[in-house]
Amino acid sequence: MNVRRMPGFAAMVALTSFLGAGTALGQTRVISGSVVDSAGQPLSGITVRAAAVEDFTGHGAMTISGQNGVFTLTVAAGVYAITAEALPPRGLARARADARGADVESLVLAVPDGPAPFVPDDPPKANLIHLGTPDVDGVIDVRGNAGAVPGDSYVIVIALRTGLTSTLQARADGSFETQLRAPHGAWVMIKHDPIGDTYSRILFELHQGGEGSPAPLPGTMLRVSDPPGPAGLTFGDEGLLSGHGWRVEGTIDKSRLQHGEQLTAQVKFVLESPTAGSMEKIPLSAHLLLERLSGDGVLGSRQRSIFTSHLMTPTGFPIEKGENYQEAPGFARFDTTRVSATRSEASFSITMPVSPSLPPGHYRAAMRFFFETRIPPAERPPHLTTDKPSRQPGNFAYLPLVIIGDPPSPRLPVMLLAGILSNATQGIRAVEDEASFGLASRVALQADRFVIPRVDVATGAPIRYRLEPYLPTISTGDRGIPPDSPQVPFRLPSGALTVRIEKPGGAVETLGPVPFVQPRTKTIVDRHGVALIPGGSGGMVTEPYQLSTMDPRFEYAFGEDGLHRVRVEMTVEDERGITWHAGGTYEIEVGR
Repeated sequence: MNVRRMPGFAAMVALTSFLGAGTALGQTRVISGSVVDSAGQPLSGITVRAAAVEDFTGHGAMTISGQNGVFTLTVAAGVYAITAEALPPRGLARARADARGADVESLVLAVPDGPAPFVPDDPPKANLIHLGTPDVDGVIDVRGNAGAVPGDSYVIVIALRTGLTSTLQARADGSFETQLRAPHGAWVMIKHDPIGDTYSRILFELHQGGEGSPAPLPGTMLRVSDPPGPAGLTFGDEGLLSGHGWRVEGTIDKSRLQHGEQLTAQVKFVLESPTAGSMEKIPLSAHLLLERLSGDGVLGSRQRSIFTSHLMTPTGFPIEKGENYQEAPGFARFDTTRVSATRSEASFSITMPVSPSLPPGHYRAAMRFFFETRIPPAERPPHLTTDKPSRQPGNFAYLPLVIIGDPPSPRLPVMLLAGILSNATQGIRAVEDEASFGLASRVALQADRFVIPRVDVATGAPIRYRLEPYLPTISTGDRGIPPDSPQVPFRLPSGALTVRIEKPGGAVETLGPVPFVQPRTKTIVDRHGVALIPGGSGGMVTEPYQLSTMDPRFEYAFGEDGLHRVRVEMTVEDERGITWHAGGTYEIEVGR
């Protein structure tokens, strides 16, 4: 599926059915080869499966390897993800077979001795990916230079606020180009699949519905530039209102305010759908609000504390809460006017006072939109499900960060190892933050001790852990749904990360300082690439936001068992140039 330039939100995604794509109807192919162990010795009795990659109906075949490890699969012509599934503790062997033009012979599936990652933790390289300037319809060019992703891998590009998605295959050198509706200020997530079986699930979700299919793949997030204007004062965003796509552009008059002053925004609002375009005028209203992100004694406060919270019970439970914005918001009514068959626009001004009761701090301005008359819901184009717990509701637009009063330097809570589980606990908090920050995974309360193995029990090989910070208050997903847009747009590269590891014997090893270059995300999955998500509708943290140096030195193998005290010191700048501080001390038990 590729996104083409065409007017209107409802027509923005051109979805090409892959049913039969890449296949020659009536033609069959043979995929044959052998299953071996890590030493190259044949393995018999191993289940070998072929799943069609570009045919989202799930067509495929299955067989069992013979005495010499040989297998043969008869399939329709097409591209297939091939899996050799041995019993634990062995891992899975996975490969891709292109059987469109001819049979595939001598395919070797080497089964690892122990558990293997479903896909390598190798996110797209942000410094090699360019987001273009939105056109009049809010469509951008997305270009990856050579090396942006592994060669020939499948690429998925997702607009986080709307779920609109573009899928394609990279070239042999890892470069790619596509288009996506993502106007000024929008956040875009890029993922890649080296084999294609998860890609096939994404195609199925886009065609048939569902949620959570992209979660197993490593990803990175990039932000489309703000519209032209004074640095730090212009903004853009997009969202959904009763299924209708909308986008805004505008400016605020100042980024630093004192109590008693006013914040004023000049706004252009665009509503896009055939339904909206059929009405001459549409009355709407807007509220202008402030969300406190950081201040004296506040660590990463969110108005909707979903999965993370700075409110704790005396016994250590994080308290999730709903919306709690300040009093006396700004308010404006306006009418959009039809400008085409699919578009209605308006320009307006909105002002709010800075109440003397507002504590000094760093705030994010937000606008909330409402229809003032009944509008029939719009039919949405194919999309991936977005932000399930409504941490960022579809009728909210997010404006630049502003400073109220003279607050101290902003600080955020940081977790380590939030991409692994220990006794059902996901990651570890800093000792200094235990009374003022918690992760509400809805699976288990954060354990008093965080224990990780030093070596793989099946192979005896050292396990490497990425000691880079997770910032779940900035962004996180739910049950595999793509995460919400980061609430603080960091300027990358910037800042620095230093990690000091105090070993049980007292020796200290230092990593860094090294600057941060990009965010990265990944979800805990089983051997088949299925997110470890409990049943029901209770929710679960997936894809917590991680800042990364992309430096392999932070992939650390602990050399001995026992208690390790890890000290993290970090800074990172936001797009205004304000430096955010984070870190603390983490007590990690290494042992079986």
